[in-house]
Amino acid sequence: MSVEQLASRRRAVAQEPSAESLDYAGRSFLAEALGDDRRLRERVLSLVHDLRIRKDIDTARVRVQSGRFVLEVSPRFVATMLPTPEDKRFVLMHEVQHLERGDLVRVGRFYRRLPRMVNFAMDIYVNGAVLGSAYFDARSPGVLDRCYDPRSKPWCLLQPPWSLLDAWSNEKPEAADHLGTARYVVQHRTKDWGKDMTSPPRPLLDRLAAVVTDVLARVGFQNPAEAARLYLGGWSRTMPFNDFIERFHALLIQEGLLEAVEGRSLLFEHELDTLAEELRRGGLRPGRGRALAAQTTLPEQHRQNDASRLFYRAIRAALVADPSHPTLRRDAQVMFPSVLMHMGRREAALLATGTVPVLFNAPGQALALSDERVHLYLDVSGSMDETIAFVSGLTLTVGSLIGPTLHQFSNRVVTITWQQLEEGHIATTGGTDLDCVARHAGDHRYRRILIVTDGLVQLTEESRQYLKREVETFVVLVDWQGDAPDPLNSQMEDFARGCWVLPMQ
Repeated sequence: MSVEQLASRRRAVAQEPSAESLDYAGRSFLAEALGDDRRLRERVLSLVHDLRIRKDIDTARVRVQSGRFVLEVSPRFVATMLPTPEDKRFVLMHEVQHLERGDLVRVGRFYRRLPRMVNFAMDIYVNGAVLGSAYFDARSPGVLDRCYDPRSKPWCLLQPPWSLLDAWSNEKPEAADHLGTARYVVQHRTKDWGKDMTSPPRPLLDRLAAVVTDVLARVGFQNPAEAARLYLGGWSRTMPFNDFIERFHALLIQEGLLEAVEGRSLLFEHELDTLAEELRRGGLRPGRGRALAAQTTLPEQHRQNDASRLFYRAIRAALVADPSHPTLRRDAQVMFPSVLMHMGRREAALLATGTVPVLFNAPGQALALSDERVHLYLDVSGSMDETIAFVSGLTLTVGSLIGPTLHQFSNRVVTITWQQLEEGHIATTGGTDLDCVARHAGDHRYRRILIVTDGLVQLTEESRQYLKREVETFVVLVDWQGDAPDPLNSQMEDFARGCWVLPMQ
């Protein structure tokens, strides 16, 4: 073994969970799935802290235990459905992608009532991201073929486009001519599992959609054109997820498939409502999403209520001058008359003619009013799905106090205009952290910021210290029914000058 290989092996071992947390079967599963890929190992084990082989479950699931993510897999499922390293790697990457996107802490009107439909929709997006990565070169692991029939509806939608077309190539020979296009559409965004790239050309998508529409008509869909648009929009990740889930729900009702979806176990089962509550109670933070995607959420109209009054109070507090950051500053460069000699262009010209000036124009500094307003950062991560319309509507009522722009953050900060906010524009990675806010405020030398969030965020010690010492930071917590837990309040108050909890109405 070379020195480089030995160093790589040592780094990989250092990323492994402790032997006490993993049994032998779990360690074997990880070793086979991750191989010698150090980067993949670091990425997976940064979120999946434990892996257990359990006989009392059917397939695979994610749970939260003692504030940690635990991946549990059935031994029968491993033996029958995951015989190869590629299959095991796919399962791991699938779950990590869910965590990075913030899927497991999303909330919405369908999540409690129709959990399997939501899981179905999320799996299309997640599998598109995973199979579009360089780890698979857009080839399917066998587990999808073993679980989902490409010739039955709606389960054919969980097969990647090239598998669907290949399965129907005998009945529709031209489908075989579009296999390369189907792989490109899934793979267009990433060679590196999450790096945001441009969308595929619209004419290319349209040609592929025409073929897929014909195939889905043969499968038995009554509205194959809409099914094809949703199918390709999800697998290519070119359709905002919030729009997708609404249209997907309508499609399943129209096709009479909603009951069938809710009545059948999926390859990966996630109890989303339970996970979200466990995450909140345990203080565990969502993962770090990478791919930035656009969504649309129309703001709610708000009347004056307790939430509005608290929000205005937070804005006013953030606008009040603080002794450590005075409103009046000696930062205005001015010229003023002085008897002290100062050689400028005017003085030089007068002296050249033999005239001595009585007064000289000397540069100096004067007190000037600061025109800095509070800079607003709105949390648009996955866990804010249910709340973002409320927060956006509330924010629109105070635009004159903040300025011409505001910022949305998930794992990235995106600056938008008030018109974009009014139109419902959302730019999010799904995950969330405050580190991107601290970096953005530092890069722009902001002195006062107001953060609106549900508190389900990551924050490194370095960022916490920066927000505490260098920026007047204010926090508004939402989605806690006016009663956020003490640990969360303490965490926010540690670096914020003020913290308010808005009641949701």
